[in-house]
Amino acid sequence: MDVGQGNAMLYDLVDHVYTLGFLVISVGIMFGGIIPYYFQYREINRNKNAGGFSLFVCFNLLTSNILRVFFWFGKKFETQLLVQSIVMILCMLCMIYSAVKINSLHILPPNKRNSIWDGDLVKNFWNWNDFSSYLLVVSVFSFVGLSVTYMMFDVAVYHEIMGFFALFLEAMVVTPQLIRNFRRKTTKGLSAAMIFTLLIGDLCKTGYFVVRQAPLQFPVCGFLQISIDIAILLQIYFYRTRAIRRTSDAKFAENLIKT
Repeated sequence: MDVGQGNAMLYDLVDHVYTLGFLVISVGIMFGGIIPYYFQYREINRNKNAGGFSLFVCFNLLTSNILRVFFWFGKKFETQLLVQSIVMILCMLCMIYSAVKINSLHILPPNKRNSIWDGDLVKNFWNWNDFSSYLLVVSVFSFVGLSVTYMMFDVAVYHEIMGFFALFLEAMVVTPQLIRNFRRKTTKGLSAAMIFTLLIGDLCKTGYFVVRQAPLQFPVCGFLQISIDIAILLQIYFYRTRAIRRTSDAKFAENLIKT
């Protein structure tokens, strides 16, 4: 084997490794975003309680990913990112279905349940107790958004603004959880594994955006998302450490009284 053949084989090997690596990364980008929600899904079904999970996280992700699909029509970005949005939409619908099903078990009087079909659209928005109400709102939003996008198809600035808004919403996706934790002064019922895997995923995703030179909206909002993930992890550490300390102090006081 001469040097030329050896170099050709080496180049082929590097090319195959690159292709395989890109395939693995692409699959991770398309489906990796739903992995954190598996932990929350398991937490909800194991404890039979969805109280620690904010459904507005689903609202943000549904809105942002539906808008991202529309953004793709106006400014074609990588197909992997389009598939990622579609997969996330389906995942969020599954999360809503599971949370609503579990929450409904704790609402005994049927007349106390909120539903859009009973005219309860604004007062208890996104706090309904039947899955069909959420499905109706998502369907109407998708239809209206698609219609507007069709009419504004040739307006470049519309697509740029919509793309930024979609990705900004996605970056703020766990902000409702951050606010909920602050108001409740606890992270009980929230899966720490979910938030940690969200952080890892957002780090990888943002790196992918930078390397693949995705539209500017993607990396900018990715860095914002990473910051919010870190803030929630700090909440988990602070609130759970405080809860453990209070429990220890209570047990110490109880033992002191007994002695």
